[in-house]
Amino acid sequence: MLTYQLDYDLAGGYLTAANPAEYTIESGELTLSNPRRSGYVFAGWTGSELSEPTTSVAIPAGSTGRRAYVATWTTADYQITYDLAGGSVTDNPEAYSIDSPAFTLVNPTRLDHRFAGWTGTGLTRSSMEVVVEAGSRGDLAFTATWTPLPKVSPAMRAELAKRRKMPTHVVLTVATAENRSAASGKVKVKLTGKVEKKGKRATVRKKVKATVTDGSSRIALPKRLKAGRWKVVVVYQGDQHYKRATAKNLAFTLRG
Repeated sequence: MLTYQLDYDLAGGYLTAANPAEYTIESGELTLSNPRRSGYVFAGWTGSELSEPTTSVAIPAGSTGRRAYVATWTTADYQITYDLAGGSVTDNPEAYSIDSPAFTLVNPTRLDHRFAGWTGTGLTRSSMEVVVEAGSRGDLAFTATWTPLPKVSPAMRAELAKRRKMPTHVVLTVATAENRSAASGKVKVKLTGKVEKKGKRATVRKKVKATVTDGSSRIALPKRLKAGRWKVVVVYQGDQHYKRATAKNLAFTLRG
């Protein structure tokens, strides 16, 4: 009885269950075991009596002749997931393969915070630079860590707004510092006036409170202020990102 040879080219792969090396006309139907290859997906066998790559190959009972089969492969795509923990970043890949060149993660940014490094797959501690080397395999997951930035002293400008040459409001502007949120919080305006009261020179004090939103506030001055020389002190109370600050450069005179 004739024995026919079976040849295999695994193209870099390996078998977890051996395929027969030969068969005869009396062999039953033979189904080939598919190979595996790290970093690749089996795309099918090509070879004897196959017109295209085929992932399930059976040699029918009663077959004859020498046969040869070649494994074909496609690269496996691995997913990369990121938890930016409130930050943002562009240009980091969402997938890669064993054939991808080495790449370095772009570090994210977050308002009011300093990036403190990545944690995640293959990292034993927080790392400021993560390089995925060429030839790497497997899904990856990385999490951004952050350190809150300390409060900064605000750059602040206070001006008097007038109507018909009469001061009506204090306009406060708190400049937004680099990588910081716009200022918010409370502001207090203190007015000290040197006025005539019952024929005598007197000091009068007034206070007005308001809110800073998106770095600015328009604070209405008290109505019916007495004639005299008024000094204005603007006290911004600060918030979680900006320190308390004071502007003392405002003054105006009301004529009787």
